[in-house]
Amino acid sequence: MIENTLSLLGHDVVLFLGKAHRLFDGVALKDTQVFQDKVLLHADITEKSLRDKIKSSVALFKKAKSLGYKKVLFVFDKQLDQNDIIQILKKLEVFNTPFDTYLEKKTDVIKISVYDMDQSILDEAKMRSEAVNFARYLVNEPGNVMTPTKLSTEALNWANNHNIEVEVYDESKIKALKMDAFLSVAKGSVETPKFMVLRYLNNPESSERIGLVGKGVTYDSGGLAIKSTAGMVTMHSDMGGSAAVIGAIGLLAAQNAKVNAIAVVAACENMISGSSFKNGDIIGSMSGKTIEVMNTDAEGRLTLADAIYYAHSNEGATRIIDIATLTGAAIAALGNQITAVVSDDEAMFKALEIASIQTQDKVWRMPVDDELAQANHATRADLKNATTVGAGTTTAALFLKAFADDIPWTHLDIAGTAYGKGTDFDPQGATGVGVELLSDTVKGFFK
Repeated sequence: MIENTLSLLGHDVVLFLGKAHRLFDGVALKDTQVFQDKVLLHADITEKSLRDKIKSSVALFKKAKSLGYKKVLFVFDKQLDQNDIIQILKKLEVFNTPFDTYLEKKTDVIKISVYDMDQSILDEAKMRSEAVNFARYLVNEPGNVMTPTKLSTEALNWANNHNIEVEVYDESKIKALKMDAFLSVAKGSVETPKFMVLRYLNNPESSERIGLVGKGVTYDSGGLAIKSTAGMVTMHSDMGGSAAVIGAIGLLAAQNAKVNAIAVVAACENMISGSSFKNGDIIGSMSGKTIEVMNTDAEGRLTLADAIYYAHSNEGATRIIDIATLTGAAIAALGNQITAVVSDDEAMFKALEIASIQTQDKVWRMPVDDELAQANHATRADLKNATTVGAGTTTAALFLKAFADDIPWTHLDIAGTAYGKGTDFDPQGATGVGVELLSDTVKGFFK
């Protein structure tokens, strides 16, 4: 946890982010120098974009760490924007929280202090970093550990710790709800599916309820349309959407946000066995729509179809935001730093754009196109779960839209942004993308 201090004592190195500060009056600042018998590392970030401010701050932190320092003191230019400082401090906490559970040699955690900082800024950064790091933990855990049952247990504990109403449905309840699309994906695994509902309703004056629906495939082998060896290695991260909505609703509760939000997760594995669903199968769904399975490796949209329909039909969601590691097409189009968005909800997309600026989680809007939606129509069933017309991010999203019915809907494809090799903006492995983006979007919408 980042601590506040008014003393330079007890720190190995001072890191100054900015152009001027009363501590350094009369000092000709350099990138590296000695100041009051301490090493002073300096980066002037005042004229940079927020994203570059974050990256420069993380790079300076990495430099101090590489030099062997264990106790660092950050000093911020007083002219820096409050949100900028919150985002920098949050990111420092994220980079200071390594995933080393299974390493014999653990990574040293650095003691970070901040000089003369408003406590409300530290508190906000702490709430955000805790939610993001919780999501990162969920995604980073391997598939043999983070099973649907384990994910539901973590969600239950997280909800209870944040005074959020929570229910976890077992397989019998899922069957009673006739979630046949979800169950078709789950039936190839010995791990039983779990369906989670977390309710944070803190704005009784509003009739709006935002349904946050996250993809919860805790491991995806591709099913009978099996992935390559390399393609399966990181498929424990295929539940990044579920981690995002669980983390986001916890963050909203921690902030005591005046919003109404419901997080919904259908968690299962997509595995190979004699009971696996098959290419060519025709399956049902909670909505009553039938689906022809063209590709068992397009399983996420099947689990989400029932979850999205449940969110508005059973929980009364007035708007839907779904988030998923859904398509390789999103990576082909936008790479690993930008989340693809498909939305027919102008008010929500506006709130999402503002949240993206605040958090620097980049987004790019794809079209809602009726002709592309037609590509999801099947001849043997109402819909099919994969197409061959291109525009894979949009067609997959529009498949999901069919289960939102007439409810305003927004889709985030985080296939490229949920898990990565590491940069100065995101650490290696799980990024926690979506946690802040969703929570800030919901808060912005309710303003």
